[in-house]
Amino acid sequence: MSDTLPSWYEEAIEPGIRNQVRLMRDNGFNTTSSCGHVGYVELTLCHDGELMRLDYLLFNEGYRNYAIESRVGRTDGHLITATKVVFASEALCQATHEHPQPPPATRAPPQET
Repeated sequence: MSDTLPSWYEEAIEPGIRNQVRLMRDNGFNTTSSCGHVGYVELTLCHDGELMRLDYLLFNEGYRNYAIESRVGRTDGHLITATKVVFASEALCQATHEHPQPPPATRAPPQET
């Protein structure tokens, strides 16, 4: 991963969530919105295998306090689907570190059957 962020990251994404958005996008997740002061990143709907991959990615990057939520619903008859990662406030502190320390433990990615 390059140390230089494209200008749109700095222009469009709040500093408090920028590194998390970059991590997810650089690993193939399509982020759709984020909020640095609330501490969430919203993505297009992730299915079971992708949810596990997202969890392993975050855990292996050192995040320990977050929730991954998926929802399917209807608004005015339109199908709405999304996945949202909500970070606890201490997890957002990692956003200020350009090169976070390696996590103390890692998990192996799930094995496909």
